[in-house]
Amino acid sequence: MTVDEVVSRSDLSISSAHEENLRAGPQASRLGVLRRSFQREVHLDAGHVLAERGEAIEKANLVIDGFLLHTLHDGPKRAIVGVSLPGDIVGLSAFGIGSMGHSVVTAGPASVRQLEFPLFEELSARMPSIVLQMASLEAAVQRQWIANCQRLTAPQHIAHLFCEWRHRLARSNGMKQVVRTPFSQTDLGDMCGISAIHANRAVANLRNAGLAEIRRGDLYTSDWTELEKCARFDPSYLRAVRT
Repeated sequence: MTVDEVVSRSDLSISSAHEENLRAGPQASRLGVLRRSFQREVHLDAGHVLAERGEAIEKANLVIDGFLLHTLHDGPKRAIVGVSLPGDIVGLSAFGIGSMGHSVVTAGPASVRQLEFPLFEELSARMPSIVLQMASLEAAVQRQWIANCQRLTAPQHIAHLFCEWRHRLARSNGMKQVVRTPFSQTDLGDMCGISAIHANRAVANLRNAGLAEIRRGDLYTSDWTELEKCARFDPSYLRAVRT
């Protein structure tokens, strides 16, 4: 299939959504075409390795449902250096390199739509500003994660993660009172660079302070404003690049 056929099929299959995107502006329209070009949907089990570090990329993946972890390993030690959520495209970091700099694995069941990477590259060449925006947003999140390792305590760091996910998930599902994730406290520790025991204590600190309770990966709070204040969360880095 050529890139023209991909674009044509995506436009014909979701014409009403395309009209809505056009009303929202040309940037939203082009982003809609790009995302709708991912045709083949694949359902993945928990723990499925979508890509290995250093592996050549054959397909770009649009996350439809679930959470995907970006991981690096040093022997038995694991670092989680990013999380892909619904609406994210996995594979942007491989542009110009041809391979992933980290592994990508599902955290719980997930669904993705796939597009052959050469077609994705050709389609993206027609919409360079859109791909640049998405890559810039990914980089902004990465910078924030690095900064958080230096400036936040463990309870603040974990709270910041959930604040970020709430805002990012709102792109497709609206702002929710409860943030539901499949993450264990080991996962949270690997995101913050701390042990599972330290993560458990941090979660307990949030609960004892009356700020939030995390149960089986889901965060409950009665006051998001206060939790964001505790986490020193400023969502401007997520709005700096609109997608």
